[in-house]
Amino acid sequence: MFINVVQKAQSLFKDYQFRQNSDQIKNLVLGNPIFSWHVKYLNHKRKKVVVFTNDATTLSIVLYDVNAKNRSQIQKRFQEKLNKVWQSLGLSQSNLEQYLKIAKDWEVGPTVSRSQRGRLNEVSLVVETYLEDNEIDEDFLSSKATGLIRNVMSGKTIFSENTADILRAENLKWKKIAITEPDVNLSEINQIHDELIQIEHLAESDSFFDDLDQSDNAVEKIRRLNNQLIDSFIQSVKGDYAEKTVKSYENSLKLYLNEYLAFRFITVFNYESDNVSDLYLHGSSMQEVKRVQKSMVKFYQFLANTGVIDLKFAKTMKQGMKDNIELLNLW
Repeated sequence: MFINVVQKAQSLFKDYQFRQNSDQIKNLVLGNPIFSWHVKYLNHKRKKVVVFTNDATTLSIVLYDVNAKNRSQIQKRFQEKLNKVWQSLGLSQSNLEQYLKIAKDWEVGPTVSRSQRGRLNEVSLVVETYLEDNEIDEDFLSSKATGLIRNVMSGKTIFSENTADILRAENLKWKKIAITEPDVNLSEINQIHDELIQIEHLAESDSFFDDLDQSDNAVEKIRRLNNQLIDSFIQSVKGDYAEKTVKSYENSLKLYLNEYLAFRFITVFNYESDNVSDLYLHGSSMQEVKRVQKSMVKFYQFLANTGVIDLKFAKTMKQGMKDNIELLNLW
């Protein structure tokens, strides 16, 4: 069973062997949501309240007052509460035993899905409301949390009534996940890099702007090459983020690279491209500037992972963009 813990709560799981998330593990977790849970804790009157949410169903478990002295009992307490919630949904004891047997021992590690963290936060907000009313009974909190509907990215709504159907015996099996690499053509990306650098060198010539057609063509070529890089980046992150977030990255990159930098003959490989704050001076909102900054940081991480730029350059650009925005805030 995968127990995916937010960073802040990981100290509560020191008694369990901690895994690192390789691409293979991440795909296995995402492909088997029935056997995967996301976890965080809330604070209530100086006590830690641990919240577990199942990745496939509305199942939620709440443990009150987990601390350094009793944290070694988390798994035992979790299973005891799961047993009660399981029965309340009309599921049999033998069904639970089958689930726990197939799920196997806990494999504790970091979180793997933003959407699942979002679900965890939604449930935690409701639990927090009950805690504010001094409702601290674990059975009550677990039952109320399990009763919350969940909306999934496909647009489907899952109710607590659906949980029993999802957890029926024939569904309790691990799915083998084929590991597929993102469709990124490294040789093509390197070629784009070389072509963009070549255009920058041409633009440095004094005679370059004498021919307006030549300069216009250069802008269009930069934009076309930018779009190819952006497309490769988008393909590589589609499985990691919500559709809305991916679209935001795409729009922000096209705005900055194609509508601003390209007309100045500056490419993403130029140190001057860290001047994201210039967008504010040309009419963009501060919120939009920060979206561009965030998107560019992700973009540079992608380019560093492909090897087309080195990690040092990516870090320099990240810091440069941060410094630019901080200077803007001082105005």
